[in-house]
Amino acid sequence: TNWTTAILNAESSLGANVKVMGAAWGGVNYFLNNIAAYEQSESQYINLATQHVYGGYTESGQSFANDYLLTPSVATQTPHTLQPYVAPIHGLNQKFRVGEINSIDDGGIAGISDAFGAALWAIDTMFEYANAGLDGVNWHGTSGCTYCAFTFAVHNLGGIYVYPLQHVAPLYYGMYFFHQAAGNGAHLLPVTLNASGGTLPNIKIWSTIDSNNVVRVAIINKDESFAGNVMVSLSGYGAAQVTRLVAPSYTATSGVSIGGQTFDGSIDGNLVYSANGETNTPSNGVYSVPVQPTSAVLLTISQ
Repeated sequence: TNWTTAILNAESSLGANVKVMGAAWGGVNYFLNNIAAYEQSESQYINLATQHVYGGYTESGQSFANDYLLTPSVATQTPHTLQPYVAPIHGLNQKFRVGEINSIDDGGIAGISDAFGAALWAIDTMFEYANAGLDGVNWHGTSGCTYCAFTFAVHNLGGIYVYPLQHVAPLYYGMYFFHQAAGNGAHLLPVTLNASGGTLPNIKIWSTIDSNNVVRVAIINKDESFAGNVMVSLSGYGAAQVTRLVAPSYTATSGVSIGGQTFDGSIDGNLVYSANGETNTPSNGVYSVPVQPTSAVLLTISQ
């Protein structure tokens, strides 16, 4: 309260009408135990409620296998935990956002946070938070850390510093894929999953429709062995543009491509090489989409 009062008094003296964001607890249990009292005391000052969330915590004492981020619950548990708080926070005319997120806290773990599995986890996690009703997430990282999306070089050219792009981590490909799947004012569509053999592999499917009535279907195959055709039933639409997010393996830290393009070798943040322009034509409203293990596919479908 003392901090809030001091900040608001300073802003008021400048003639500004602002509110603050908070709180920013480092663990979800702190949020669960304190958010009610916090809102009761501070809601008049707040317009954005936030919480920090990681897929795993090093201080938990658990060990993390290389495929930890492919575990379904790592993407679902916290969004499901926070979902009941969305409506009460929105009812206070506040947004609710994950103010800091990444794979594993304390900068991440090599071989997990900097690997392609983090990209697949990131896509699914962002969809889970969107489905829970949160207003967004802020990815944490600077440059060069294990879970950072980017690494920049630093060159001093006679007193002028330039920062060419040195590396784009797989995590950023997940962000980029999600942006393509959920941009342009999109909202989620309901999806029903069925398994021909009775048991679903470790696959998630999300669908959106944007402000131009373009439907997008994101197929996230986090299964380490499943390869085959995913049948997508959607009547009344034409051929789909297909964008594949692939890597040599879920442990790969380079060699990632999206739609045939890559950030490997880019110094300015633009994708290099030409997009492959793959299309998929439906038969009686059904798209048969081949998928490979630990990969993602985006269908973009216009009427």
